Amino acid sequence: PSPSPRPSATGARQRSEEITLAAPRVTVPLTREGGFYYADVRVNGRPYRFTLETGAWFMAGGNKVARELGFPVDTTQPVNGRVTMRAGMPMVTARIDSLTLGGVTFRGLETRVTSLFDRGEFDGIISLALLQDLLLTLDLGNARLVLERDSLPAANGRDVLPFAGRDPAGRIDVMMNLGGETQPAVFDTRYADWIMTNESLAAKPRLATPLRTVGTAWGPSVGTFDMRGARLEEAMTLGRYVLPRAPLVFRSRGSTIVGARFLEQFAITVDQRRGRVRFTRADSVLRVPALEWETDGAARTAAAPARTFGFRMAARPDGRLFIIMLDTASA
Repeated sequence: PSPSPRPSATGARQRSEEITLAAPRVTVPLTREGGFYYADVRVNGRPYRFTLETGAWFMAGGNKVARELGFPVDTTQPVNGRVTMRAGMPMVTARIDSLTLGGVTFRGLETRVTSLFDRGEFDGIISLALLQDLLLTLDLGNARLVLERDSLPAANGRDVLPFAGRDPAGRIDVMMNLGGETQPAVFDTRYADWIMTNESLAAKPRLATPLRTVGTAWGPSVGTFDMRGARLEEAMTLGRYVLPRAPLVFRSRGSTIVGARFLEQFAITVDQRRGRVRFTRADSVLRVPALEWETDGAARTAAAPARTFGFRMAARPDGRLFIIMLDTASA
């Protein structure tokens, strides 16, 4: 089935009016830092640094971009780590004449303006909305994004899978079997680890290891939450691919997401227009070595004090610093 139209920042379907490719197949180099991916872009001719964000269905830029390009800025202040709209205050949006990403230029774009990126390490996001009319390949293992005008063949249940279409935000999701529990899993390049799911599933699949404290994290739409981790006794399956003893992180928020460390194991081609995804890798079996929160002498059981982690910080508009994400990859 064709995917349903997706909402934009203002409620209408959000897409470029015109897309120009410098070649039939354009490769955009990405920079990996702290488990996340970034690309150089030009917005209305000015250079900026955007992050690859498949966990959002909207275009967004920060106040730095807005000020330099003469757009209205977002004056909403973060409250308890989250941006909350003031009563009667409309969402701040702007029109971008052109955005160039590698050898691809998008013209006539609608974007949100948000204060979330103020004083951060990037100026905006490269989202699914921007890329919806192109065939895109996430080849994170080789730090690149490939864009072209093409389509995928029909789903075959092995390496080409249909969108599950379960995600209320309209993001990419596919059906994944987690130890006998079938769940739609959302691609989220701004989650640095492997697989995260709701803690309501912790009692359903058989776990091969005790639950351990992983840490605490924060997200702009879900606030602050605690995380616990364990290995599945039964394998995780995704089409023809198998992940024995998959590591799962449980949280009290949201549904199942797969993060950058999982996505790095494949070249993943996404056809948003037809609602299909192709996973490509040489070996059909993925094996995950011991993770940082599992290693002896570092990990703790869920009842014990949490271990020390690497972390990411950001600044509020008033200058105070706050932790926005614990990074288990950097501990």
